[in-house]
Amino acid sequence: MSEGVLDRAIAGARALARRGIVLAARLPPARRALLAVHRRLNRDNPMMRTHPLDLRYGVDTSGFAPSALLGGGGTAYASCQPSTLRRAMEVLPDTAERTFVDLGSGKGRALVVASEFPFRQLVGLELDPELARVAGANADVIARAYPERPRMRILVEDATSATLPSGDLVVFLYNPFGEELVAQAMANVRRAMDREPREVHVVYDNAAHEGAVDRAGFERCHDEVVPLAPEEVGYSPWTEFRLVIWRGSTREA
Repeated sequence: MSEGVLDRAIAGARALARRGIVLAARLPPARRALLAVHRRLNRDNPMMRTHPLDLRYGVDTSGFAPSALLGGGGTAYASCQPSTLRRAMEVLPDTAERTFVDLGSGKGRALVVASEFPFRQLVGLELDPELARVAGANADVIARAYPERPRMRILVEDATSATLPSGDLVVFLYNPFGEELVAQAMANVRRAMDREPREVHVVYDNAAHEGAVDRAGFERCHDEVVPLAPEEVGYSPWTEFRLVIWRGSTREA
């Protein structure tokens, strides 16, 4: 067998195996078993460690899962580092009259961090039901411990087509999708802005597909590499993340 034929055969076998995993992951018992194997094989991954935020609040936002084991069609599951989002809050204008919307909210870590700030509402859009279930449980924990904070709403909806809350928004992404889905999500934000005059800030942490936001007509207003806080080092393979913020408005000047 020639090397080229062998390479194609290996690629085909890998694609078939991945397809089988994706199909199996749709069945809850199989998914639980696959995730248990994944956790065992990736126990040395720093993202699998219990994050200090989880210890502080008594929530569960840690972990890593490949896209094949998720039901939302996005990238692999991993949570943002709080220091990057907190830095964004220092840059944004007053948030008290804005709604925070996390596209691909996973287990809700960004929502937990956003609850530390005076937003009008906190909304997470997550297509994977199991991740959304965990996020909902985390939201309940925060609501009981901090009743004065805005309540987190977790919606099992597609970020590319969901109806967004009214009013001014802070739209957050932690590299949740590939470029095509980021473009579709930004188009959905633009449609919401066309239906109702408003101001929207897009906060993109780990901005892998920033061009999709540029092409949607948003104006960059901040671009910075943010180092992790000392207590967060060792819970991610990286020690810094690129934070980009855009602004868009359909209000009359």
